[in-house]
Amino acid sequence: MDTDRMTKIFETALIIFFLAAIFAPPAGTLFLPGNKVSEAEKRELAPAPGAPENLRSLLDFPQEFEAYYNDHFGFRDFFVMRYQREMRHWFRKSGSKHAVQGRDGWFFFVGDYLLEDYRGLVPLSDEHIAEWLKEQDRKEEWLRTRGIRYLLFVVPNKQSIYPEYLPHYIQAARGITRFEQLLDHIDHELPPYMLNIHPVLRDAKAGQTFPLYYKADTHWNLLGAYLAFGHVMERLATWYPQEKFRTEFSFTEAMQEKTGSDLATLLMIRDKVTEKNLRLKRESVCAADLPVDLELSNLPPQEGRAPFMKGCPDAGLKAVVFRDSFFTALEPFFSENFRQVLYIWKQYDQRNMEDLIESFQPDIVIEERVERFFHLSSSIYRIQAEMNDPTAENDIVKQ
Repeated sequence: MDTDRMTKIFETALIIFFLAAIFAPPAGTLFLPGNKVSEAEKRELAPAPGAPENLRSLLDFPQEFEAYYNDHFGFRDFFVMRYQREMRHWFRKSGSKHAVQGRDGWFFFVGDYLLEDYRGLVPLSDEHIAEWLKEQDRKEEWLRTRGIRYLLFVVPNKQSIYPEYLPHYIQAARGITRFEQLLDHIDHELPPYMLNIHPVLRDAKAGQTFPLYYKADTHWNLLGAYLAFGHVMERLATWYPQEKFRTEFSFTEAMQEKTGSDLATLLMIRDKVTEKNLRLKRESVCAADLPVDLELSNLPPQEGRAPFMKGCPDAGLKAVVFRDSFFTALEPFFSENFRQVLYIWKQYDQRNMEDLIESFQPDIVIEERVERFFHLSSSIYRIQAEMNDPTAENDIVKQ
């Protein structure tokens, strides 16, 4: 009798468990508050599709709804985190196709076809490089005829500066990157309005006891950004010899621990990874926040990425900076050197500049772009990568 009772209790508990497993995710989808950003994957989730208004939107609706449902499946973040944890524990794989663990505690981002670029699987054609250079020339000429200087610099990918910490199987597959193609195309002679930051950081890393990039983050740290800033300001000093640019900054010897790095978050080991970070001394800070009383069109809504302005009344120049996340570490240095500097989180946009010509009248436009975004469209990358190596996608998660 006791055995029958225990069997019934076990069977009932098993049924309840399976029913909960089946119905909990749909219930979570319906009743839990929806998120706009995945904490597990650190990306924006697909929005809910609107009601179809025409035939085109009606045809697109099933795909958009599927993308929305897949992203908002109940308890999705929990399942993603558990999957990555088990893949790492049992199979020694990252569980994320966007990040890999390298040597000596270094982690690397391999999304945005960055790994394929490192392996030389997504080359640019000579025609595309030539057209891209013409586009930059047209941009620079348009600004120059209006009395505005233009400066473009590319921030190196972390693996371009620290390839020795990549997994061995990636190092062995090293190819020619797109940026290296560009340099070869022009015999390493960039136009005066372009800067190559790569050799500055490669030369500097050997003499530094502190790394120039975070080990568990995609980005460079304050020291890497500061070295790049110095190189940029050398160019500006030749253009504006009358300006007294501030280029000397100091850092505290006491190190600040950095947690919550983006790659550690992707790999679900954020609570296990800490690293030291230099702290900028904030004495004699001149730059202050300024209101953005400007009309800017063509700005997609991006939470936390609204245009902002800073400036130092002691400086003489006005600047517009088109930037990405790598400029966050540069901003404290740049803001000290301009009377007004407007930061816009996007690539150069001609419509924005036409808006700003009269309302802001900048002296210089600076465009910063990380190396991995020096590319064609992602669909072309995917096709090129699959043509050159059908296993490229699978290789991303190998350890």
